[in-house]
Amino acid sequence: MMGLPFICLGVGIVIGLGKIRWIEKLFSKLIYLALILVMMVIGANIGVDENLIRNIGWNGLKAAGLAASVVGFSVLYCVLLERTIIPLDQMRKALLIEKDSPDIEEERNDKKSGISLFTLAIPLYVLCGVGIGYFLISPEYAKFLGDLMTGSLIVVYVGIGISIGADLSVFHYLYLLGWRVLLFTVAIIAGSLTGALVMTPILSIPWSTGILSAIGMSYFTLTGAFMTQNFGSEAGIYGFLVNVFRDFITVLLLPFLGRLGKSAPIGGAAAGSMDILLLPVTRVIGSELGLVAFITGTIIVLIVPFLLPLCSEALKLF
Repeated sequence: MMGLPFICLGVGIVIGLGKIRWIEKLFSKLIYLALILVMMVIGANIGVDENLIRNIGWNGLKAAGLAASVVGFSVLYCVLLERTIIPLDQMRKALLIEKDSPDIEEERNDKKSGISLFTLAIPLYVLCGVGIGYFLISPEYAKFLGDLMTGSLIVVYVGIGISIGADLSVFHYLYLLGWRVLLFTVAIIAGSLTGALVMTPILSIPWSTGILSAIGMSYFTLTGAFMTQNFGSEAGIYGFLVNVFRDFITVLLLPFLGRLGKSAPIGGAAAGSMDILLLPVTRVIGSELGLVAFITGTIIVLIVPFLLPLCSEALKLF
């Protein structure tokens, strides 16, 4: 359901406006449990798919290499954009000072103690899910993983909506950014294409497979299905794996990306900022930027269905 995130965020914002403390505290705890479930379901979906596991060999290593290149260049372009045109962290700190927020002190403490253990443990939840999916879940029960994912994401969206509604300075921050927020989408697209252009010949992957896999920008379900339909099952496996690995690499590197710049996790997550990676990314970059991440991810999700066929037709000319 494309509209589900917007509905849940809207409900959460309305609840947050009421500033009901016990609900805020409840969801602040539930949201962590939901994130653990989301990460484990991502892993379980990989582990339960025998065909996918069988193909995680040499092709899997190539897909991981391409995903790493795509993430690297997307992060690079976003960080360069942040340091030259859109100083996200400076604007965020100005807002916090303006409202005399206690988050300033929390931010200082975070820098002293480093990224939270919870964020560092996220990759372990994914790996745990892979093991559970491979050893404990039968393929006939795999369909319930989708329901579990949907339920968990509803909690995540509502929880994030409550935090936004309880602190409307988020919208003031978005107003300050204005149209410039769209530039992150451009940077992620450019970074994804650059990563494909650099790594595809090195890994001896067909150009159509490499570029289309990269342009999926974490939208692994659509990318895998499109490439399977138009270029065959091997290309479809690449389309799926590259974008699954993109999510996994981003999660794995979140503590490091957060130190590079506030835009770095957004660049790595791409379309994932709209759903499964929204909460972990928001944890690293701050609630003020959570909405920026969500908007960037939403724009990417909306344009990938158009970019895939356009790039496919363009590649046929060469």
